[in-house]
Amino acid sequence: MLKVKDLNVYYGTAHVLEEVSLEVEEREMVAVLGANGAGKSTLLKTISGLVRPQSGSIEFQGRDITLLRPDEIVALGITQCPEGRHLFPEMSVYKNLLVGAYIFRRDKNKIARLLSSVYEIFPILRERKEQMAGTLSGGEQQMLAIARALMSEPKLLMLDEMSLGLAPKVVENLFKIIQEINGRGITIILVEQNAAKALATSKRVYVMESGKIAVAGDSLDLSKDPKIRSAYLGI
Repeated sequence: MLKVKDLNVYYGTAHVLEEVSLEVEEREMVAVLGANGAGKSTLLKTISGLVRPQSGSIEFQGRDITLLRPDEIVALGITQCPEGRHLFPEMSVYKNLLVGAYIFRRDKNKIARLLSSVYEIFPILRERKEQMAGTLSGGEQQMLAIARALMSEPKLLMLDEMSLGLAPKVVENLFKIIQEINGRGITIILVEQNAAKALATSKRVYVMESGKIAVAGDSLDLSKDPKIRSAYLGI
């Protein structure tokens, strides 16, 4: 579904991504792990079109999307749920969800179907739909951020630091939810600092270090390798 090849990205003179390549199959859940500053979020932003690579290519379902605008990439079926959620705190849950469905704004029936689908996954959001997003708990805000991303009907959902700053029980629930989302046929790239949970949930993993892919392989195999666990995963 997704093929990233030899990406090079600079912020000024800083070489943030260096010859990064990865592939994601349809319906797969792939984790991208690494320390702060390893380049994980920049990789997602480059796939989303928010950051332009100096060289390299990105293909989605056989189409070169390297130079497309972010809105064109969303329309093709790639959506990013950003680190920090970036909700509109003074807007209701319902209106935040409508923002996610902006590309379908003229199709009320489709928006109604998408709302029904996300309320099925996140029933608490139906209960809170008139509540201001900024008054939700941290876990509920993260649910809203994911639900808003689903409102664009993605084929590929990219989740950036979903569990950051949340209580363990909330994190456990969120990982169950993304497994359900993946089970519904949506491909997922999961950027996470919670290496243990990401490895337990994903099929394959890429580990980034200093802007490069340091290790890649089957999640189960890497989770059992003591050298990999110690050197790259902090486990």
